[in-house]
Amino acid sequence: MEPNLRMFDDYGVYLNRAVRLWVYTPSELAAPDGLHDDPNGGNIVYIQQVVAELLEYAYALHARLAEAARDPLSDPREIARLRVLLAELPSVVDRHVHAGEIRDLLHQGYVQMGIPELKEEIAALLDAKNDLVSYEDGQRASSWSTLLTFVFGLPAVPSVATDILTPVWKAMHWWRPKDADYEKVFFIAIAVGVVTMLLLGARKLLFRRKS
Repeated sequence: MEPNLRMFDDYGVYLNRAVRLWVYTPSELAAPDGLHDDPNGGNIVYIQQVVAELLEYAYALHARLAEAARDPLSDPREIARLRVLLAELPSVVDRHVHAGEIRDLLHQGYVQMGIPELKEEIAALLDAKNDLVSYEDGQRASSWSTLLTFVFGLPAVPSVATDILTPVWKAMHWWRPKDADYEKVFFIAIAVGVVTMLLLGARKLLFRRKS
């Protein structure tokens, strides 16, 4: 049996993850003076219904956020919306619940329903998701950076082929195509490789210095 969360002996309150139970004494079940007995027990049920619904609502919000955090395909906007609702919940309770006993009961109810453990799980899941998103963003940024490096390096290819590679090849007496058109293509292909390696090397060096 769960501990009784009611500090007085007029009724008991027992909570866990599955059940919210209020147990009344016979004297408390009787209708107040001047009122007729309610066969449905409305005089006792409706008083506690708001507390039970607050507990259920808080647990449902945390459980929904935990499910969204576990789902790899969940919508980030839905996660953000649930986090906003959870962040607003304590202030909403403070505005509408003024009895210290009810606040203590809600707090104890959260503990008995496992909400602190859910919060820890949610925090760990969201941290892991943020790490994964940061890694994927970094990979995409790296891919785009490599592509842009290659694209912006292309204008330098003809100059490298004509002003650097051709004179060096001739001075070293290395083999080159005899046909003039083939020779241009040959040196441009080599220049593309040289420029690409130089740009990628410079890019890696800059990233290492930044990190």
